[in-house]
Amino acid sequence: FDGGNVFSVVKEIMAYKIKSTVVKFFEDTSRKLLALNQIAPARIFQDKANFFKRQCITNGKIEACHVLIIPLNTTDENLFDFQERLICLCNDLCGDYEPTVCTIYDYLPSNGSIDFYENPDADIIYNYVKKLSPIRLYLIGNETFIPNSISKYFFENEINDIDQNEYDTKYSLVENQPIDIHIKLNLANVLDSTRQLANVIIKQLDHIENDIKFPAALERANVTIQGREMVADIELQQRAIACPESSFGFSTSFHMIRQADYGATNHNDDGSDSDINNIIQYESTQSLS
Repeated sequence: FDGGNVFSVVKEIMAYKIKSTVVKFFEDTSRKLLALNQIAPARIFQDKANFFKRQCITNGKIEACHVLIIPLNTTDENLFDFQERLICLCNDLCGDYEPTVCTIYDYLPSNGSIDFYENPDADIIYNYVKKLSPIRLYLIGNETFIPNSISKYFFENEINDIDQNEYDTKYSLVENQPIDIHIKLNLANVLDSTRQLANVIIKQLDHIENDIKFPAALERANVTIQGREMVADIELQQRAIACPESSFGFSTSFHMIRQADYGATNHNDDGSDSDINNIIQYESTQSLS
């Protein structure tokens, strides 16, 4: 995987950070005015902050996917290589439509420095993403820990229903690169998980390819995709109206993966995150001062 067909989402990241910085400015100003007992102007600035929060939530249409890949103890390189291979497999299996294969980064920003467990809306976000992605594959790698708290939160909150055995009713563990034996034998410790993982099955891509249950799950996901999108959009709009002061937010837009033309999409913003923050902080303070 040479990364030649990976394209950047820096513009989306910058848009999100600009709005977030504007919201923070208005909220900080509102608190300062309240401390000075200037109630009326404080409310004006809080209303402005709430307006931009609603815009972050409702700007653009949330789109559902057929398959969602959530990385656990693995690298981004392995994640996007697996995504690209799975895209090709899904296209081969589905002749009359093109399934959408996403990673968790299509819905939630990749930021290892933020603890998702401390987000008051973590459970709400988790359930929204579950509704949008019925087939969820958790990618196992050879790292000795999970670097992303979002991935860990999703995995720990999956329901382990032993009576369910379909791809769209129960999560699956998958591998791309060969997994070291000590990782397999100590998977619960490696993932720091409370789940019973001693005899868990980690599926390889050829297993998925030859499993008749997988294309059947893709077909069911395709039948319900528009309905799932509609429900998610309505719920997000309602939440934006009912809870204008919530810090709840997804990625500012769904980064659609054009599988047939472009292949996989890299959403890791760690490389330019600091520079973008500095630029936005400077530009925002200049324009709002």
